[in-house]
Amino acid sequence: DAKHSPVDANRWSSGIPLILSGPAASRIVTRNATQDDLAAFGLTQPQMVIVLTLQNQGTMKINVGDLTPNGLMCYVQAPDSTAVATVDISWYYTLSQIVEKPPYATPPG
Repeated sequence: DAKHSPVDANRWSSGIPLILSGPAASRIVTRNATQDDLAAFGLTQPQMVIVLTLQNQGTMKINVGDLTPNGLMCYVQAPDSTAVATVDISWYYTLSQIVEKPPYATPPG
């Protein structure tokens, strides 16, 4: 049962500091993105959508768009906002790896 499977501590521990620190915006690209802006940044069809459920039962949705031209950052749309910023690409890769390849522990044997 994957819901109760042990976790590979080595793989999981590399993502914990990144998740807990959250995405640190490197640069605000625009505070009032138009639909054309969102499309240009890959945010009308995001590469990843992160939906966080908050303790008060609210949710927060973060759209992750395309890579920046230098490939070191990706565009993100702030929750419930037209603001677009860039975050380090390692944040995207770490989160996508946790989802695509969950850090389940290898069974002994």
